Amino acid sequence: MKLFIVSATILCYLCLTFVSNSSVLKSGLASPTVQEHNVAKDEYKLSTDAKKDAPKATAVPFSHVNHSTKKYSADGTKPIACVECHHTDQPAAEAAKTPPYKTAYPADRTVTLTAANAANPQTPDVVTCRSCHAQAGVKPMLLDAIPTVTYEGDTDATVLDNEIAYHNNCNGCHDKAVELRKDLKIPTGRECIKCHIGGSTSGGNSFQRFGTSQQRVEEIEAERRARISRQVDQAAKAARQELARHVKELTVTSVPNPDRARAVQNVEAYEAQAVSNALSNTKAILLQGLPRGRQLEGLRAYVERTFPISLQLSVFRNDQNTFVERNAANEVLAKAEETIETVDISDAEVEITITSLPDDATFKLLSFDGKAIQDVCTNDCSVRLYRGDYKYEIARVGYKKKRFDLFLLNRAPRLKLGCRMVKVGEDSEPSPCRESVVSEH
Repeated sequence: MKLFIVSATILCYLCLTFVSNSSVLKSGLASPTVQEHNVAKDEYKLSTDAKKDAPKATAVPFSHVNHSTKKYSADGTKPIACVECHHTDQPAAEAAKTPPYKTAYPADRTVTLTAANAANPQTPDVVTCRSCHAQAGVKPMLLDAIPTVTYEGDTDATVLDNEIAYHNNCNGCHDKAVELRKDLKIPTGRECIKCHIGGSTSGGNSFQRFGTSQQRVEEIEAERRARISRQVDQAAKAARQELARHVKELTVTSVPNPDRARAVQNVEAYEAQAVSNALSNTKAILLQGLPRGRQLEGLRAYVERTFPISLQLSVFRNDQNTFVERNAANEVLAKAEETIETVDISDAEVEITITSLPDDATFKLLSFDGKAIQDVCTNDCSVRLYRGDYKYEIARVGYKKKRFDLFLLNRAPRLKLGCRMVKVGEDSEPSPCRESVVSEH
């Protein structure tokens, strides 16, 4: 499972906890060990240097004392064990019991970190998450490279950088807790801005304050949508201008086409390289203007799939030059303009509700190139996506798993996917989930 859920656990933000110097938390450039021996603060502020636009760059107030002393386990029966987050702070043989974990630090350690023995001089120092799970593009302090893992059913390895490791563990525990306790009022993995709220948890559990800040949450969400909408509009405008500039510069030439019947003497044509440049440059401008990240990943995939390329041009050679007939080129250029227009009206989100028969399956949402985006339950669970191209898998123990395309251009704002599963051993194969429009009323 791509969500890095370990023993139904907690926020991997705990990985940062036993650090007394805030600069260690922020930069990861200080010594990987603590200055005082395994003494944790009651509260930390996380995500202070995230490489994301707001609201994801907004700090996360995190109460270590609550998560380590109160009944914050996923099932609500006990405190969270130290090694559920600090997974290297146990012997390697113990870590290996919870795949894909396998690393211990130090490698020859024999002591498992607990609240009772943390301050004992015989207990090895606790290191920060970033000692191994560094930020993308940064070499970790304790390893030659950021850890990777290839999950069951995948062919490509997932790089467990700082952002991936933190969010997978954090979201995994919260989603599991909500699944086990339906009345629990905590943020799920789909509610970023309910954790990235800045401030402090002092004076009570921050989750209890969400109701009083609902107006601000809605304001931040509206700001995010407006910002992305502006970026999409600007990207489409820039691409439209780039295409128009190239089209204006195209020169019509009357030349013989040797591929034509002899009765046709000359045809109107453009130089193929000029048309190819128009397409490639316009596509580059459009993609450059669409911000990277989860929100518009599907829209970027749509551009990659539908924007015409020079290989789609039917060219011919004449007098050392390569040409494309004017009419054929205009059709391809019109297709490029159509893609731009579709992008320009496709910044709205689609809300998808997922059900399955039988229920309690996992709907794994993927980017169009197969990278994991989010796991969603199938008991009338919902997810919001910007329009674009995606893929998904639906899996349940004892049932066949298969991957399907999910195209969300020109769709209603609310959809329902009903997924009928096929048992392992049956002759039939799974079919794509059935789509239906959810009424606004």
